Amino acid sequence: MEANLAGATIVGVGLRYMGLGDVPNGIEAFGQYPLTTAIAVEVGAAARVVEPVVPSQENLIYIAYQGDPDTTFQCPIPNDLAVVALNGEFTPFPVLRTKSLSGGMHVRAGVEFAAVEQQLLTLSSDYKAGNSQFPAARSASPAMTFAVGPAIGFAADAYAGKRFGLRFKGGLRWTMSPEPDYGNIDPTTGQMSELKDVITTTASWAIDFVVAL
Repeated sequence: MEANLAGATIVGVGLRYMGLGDVPNGIEAFGQYPLTTAIAVEVGAAARVVEPVVPSQENLIYIAYQGDPDTTFQCPIPNDLAVVALNGEFTPFPVLRTKSLSGGMHVRAGVEFAAVEQQLLTLSSDYKAGNSQFPAARSASPAMTFAVGPAIGFAADAYAGKRFGLRFKGGLRWTMSPEPDYGNIDPTTGQMSELKDVITTTASWAIDFVVAL
């Protein structure tokens, strides 16, 4: 008897894009338990393993320096260090796993808890002195903040047989956090501009190797 793809306990592990940079820079693992053939609950965790590569943001430092060698411009690059997620998943069209290729589409919603590194790019003193070809320097001791907020997304999976497959997930998370600090100076006071709390959107995606138990 064939088991229903949406009605099986699933575990997975894979690579995750942690919300910044050009390539996946984290790993994740998750477990999913079915409540019905169409609804499941999932608990997952992810962690950054390498710093993000951000050539676009580094180029902004170079542009600011070309415009003003005494610029105070800085570029914030907040990046998730670790994430814990609790999601519900709805499968509108449950399908059967077969001995050949099968798969499905899923809609996801839940909440994410994240530890966020508030990294800053500033003008490198070595570059300004002509001792380096890299204009941007990262802050030596970046601040750490914690964020929690709702998340939505989707998932698509493909199984080669009844147990093993690949799953692609993408999603967005919304949290309240201080607005990005670009080193702006208030022209009326000559002081750094006051930062307000704003809604921040963080995108992520992952590709996982999954096993249906």
